[in-house]
Amino acid sequence: MTDSNNKLAEELAKSLESATNLMQDLLGDIRDNATSLALVKAKLESLSGSVESLSRVIRSDNGSGSMVTRLALAEKSVEDIEIYFDKFREEVSVAIKEVKMSIREERSTNFRKEQTEKEFNRDQLLSKLKIAAVVAPGVIALAILIIKMAMGEVPTE
Repeated sequence: MTDSNNKLAEELAKSLESATNLMQDLLGDIRDNATSLALVKAKLESLSGSVESLSRVIRSDNGSGSMVTRLALAEKSVEDIEIYFDKFREEVSVAIKEVKMSIREERSTNFRKEQTEKEFNRDQLLSKLKIAAVVAPGVIALAILIIKMAMGEVPTE
């Protein structure tokens, strides 16, 4: 039985030694994790400060109005500019249509004037031709009469 007790004692010693080694490894891991945790905590505090500073710039005035307010004002200005340009585009479109209409009317008026002038000139020419047609036989007859008188003939009636 002593042999079995010795084996049991040896196994118990080995188990105890193994447990001791595991505990030492665990303590080392805990120390490493504690160091890592301290680094994470320091970085988190630094990040928290950066976020607070950034938040102050974005939400608080930071001397020239908050970023949120300035962004909202910029968006409003852009919307106002878009509305202004839409109205301006409409006004320009209406003005262009009016100019086109005015040009068409002027061309139409000029065409009518040209037609009226052509008709007037034609009517004047026709009137002159009518007068010439009425006067020409009389002038011809007078010319014949004058020639006959010049030749010494006496007109007979």
